[in-house]
Amino acid sequence: INRSGLFMNEVRKLNLKSIGILDTWKGIDRFFFEDGNHRQLTDVILVFDEFSKEYLNFNGIPEDKLLLSDDFFLHELLTEYELGKKLCDDVKSRLNKMNFDITRKNLVFFSEPVLNDRGKIISLIDLETNHKGMKVGDLIQELYSQEYNLFIRQHPVEKKIKGNWNYLDNFSLRDIFLLSDSISGLSSTPIYYASQLGIEVINVENHLKNWKSENSQIPISLWENINQFYKGKKIQKTHFRKDSLEQLIKQML
Repeated sequence: INRSGLFMNEVRKLNLKSIGILDTWKGIDRFFFEDGNHRQLTDVILVFDEFSKEYLNFNGIPEDKLLLSDDFFLHELLTEYELGKKLCDDVKSRLNKMNFDITRKNLVFFSEPVLNDRGKIISLIDLETNHKGMKVGDLIQELYSQEYNLFIRQHPVEKKIKGNWNYLDNFSLRDIFLLSDSISGLSSTPIYYASQLGIEVINVENHLKNWKSENSQIPISLWENINQFYKGKKIQKTHFRKDSLEQLIKQML
């Protein structure tokens, strides 16, 4: 069911304007049908970087529909870090119930659903690496279990991942970043956030045997430009500021 299309049909019946927000690179091709034509669009689409704007425009979405915007959630995270926000007592209490050594650093692994080389959807943690056929989860355990307490945050669509992990599925991203010394993963959006916050990122891309970005719903042409931001490079400030959103809405009314 094309819920977005149905929603926009109802909005237009009411003669209202609409704003869409592209908050991640993953799944960007969902803007398009299989024949390459784009789906029904909002009046304006906010994107957080030049690469997304260029990709969407190159593939047929009119440039005047695409506006660059600050990443609202990342902006809030950066502000909280600058203010030196600490973990609240409730989060500390929940952590204390886990099996970890307070003298070690903390590494959080963000899993995600990916396609393997046979086209089957599996968890990143089960993807084969180029290290003697080891799976990603086993490799992380072997390389880092002596130095770090190992935590895992599963993607909501993944089944329960087994292993010697502390599970953070019920922790907010803010709290996870605050407790983390290092973050590991591949192309999940929180990996990008961690990189931009200055948290050490251990990206597993170079360890993977047959992975390509389409396996994680990111076009190769886009991944070639953005993967650096998943590995520590800071993305430049964009041209459309958060405090201009209210002005944009007024202009559309």
